[in-house]
Amino acid sequence: MKVIHLELGRSYYGGAIQSIALLESQYKAGIDAAMIVPDDSYIAKNFPHLPIVKFKYRGEFDFLAQSKIIQYINDLNPDIVHGHSRRGITRILNRLNQRISKMITRRVHRSEPKFYLNYQFKKLNAIACISQAIIEDLKNNVGIKAEKLYYIPSMIDVEKLSSSSGQSIQKGKIIKGVMPAQLIVRKNHSAAFRLIRGLLDRGLHVELHCYGDGENHDNLLKEIKKMGLDKQVFLKNYEKDLAQKLLNYDFFLHLACEEGLGLSIIEAMASRLPVISAGMGGASELLMHGANGLQVSIQIKENDIEKIHHYLNNKEDREAKVESAYRHVIKNYNSQNYLNAYLDLYKLIA
Repeated sequence: MKVIHLELGRSYYGGAIQSIALLESQYKAGIDAAMIVPDDSYIAKNFPHLPIVKFKYRGEFDFLAQSKIIQYINDLNPDIVHGHSRRGITRILNRLNQRISKMITRRVHRSEPKFYLNYQFKKLNAIACISQAIIEDLKNNVGIKAEKLYYIPSMIDVEKLSSSSGQSIQKGKIIKGVMPAQLIVRKNHSAAFRLIRGLLDRGLHVELHCYGDGENHDNLLKEIKKMGLDKQVFLKNYEKDLAQKLLNYDFFLHLACEEGLGLSIIEAMASRLPVISAGMGGASELLMHGANGLQVSIQIKENDIEKIHHYLNNKEDREAKVESAYRHVIKNYNSQNYLNAYLDLYKLIA
């Protein structure tokens, strides 16, 4: 079986991390697999031991580069081409030879025009969805046939994470929260800032460390200053090994308005870090309606702030949810399940 992966993003966030894990496992298993990436991407520069094919690629409107990639793939004549990143991927897949099986991994749970998605997905043999919420959206709201949709959630490498309990929240100490998310509007940092302001006003000594890069950086800095949070909220650069630092924090915050599943949530759960999250998309599946963490609204209303204040002061409730989350993640989101699921799907559509 010959498999070509398409990862045309330049950064190394959740989706790219998952695609590299998949390629690496196939390479070690002796499967004939390779990955096509932009020559200026993070992957192109950091994985010399893997079969990486580099193309000059300026983005989804670089039609010349797309034509070169299409010709390259057609000449290789693989059994399967697996698209990972979003922009421009389906345009390439839809122009490949018909004898090649084509699939994507759908990681986003967001509203997009029905006619657009139907057009993009009509020639695909399979769509791997990282949450049941994405499957339901594509099936019920977009009209994609159920037989094309397969549930394969993201995975974590348990060996790279510590499962020890995080810091003990003690009266009078600074309670540190971590929020790993791109600095873009849909990640909802503004609501997180309102939360921190509300907790401070209730006498809780709290900080929030936001790890990520993005176009909204300067606007968020202005917002932090306007709310008088200069000494409590800190914008830090994105770190690919942030999972190793989770135990330096007391709680994990995730308030994205749209979320496919949330790899960072899984990592926090596996690290036994208390999770506070909006129940959007796949995040609600991970939290199991509050059994594995505290579920709040994306607006962060007054009652949400009260719930969070109580949660951070309730050791028994935190520990029960943390242990439930840990067991759930280790059982359902381990790497072997993930890799076997993709191999089974490849055999089905090849």
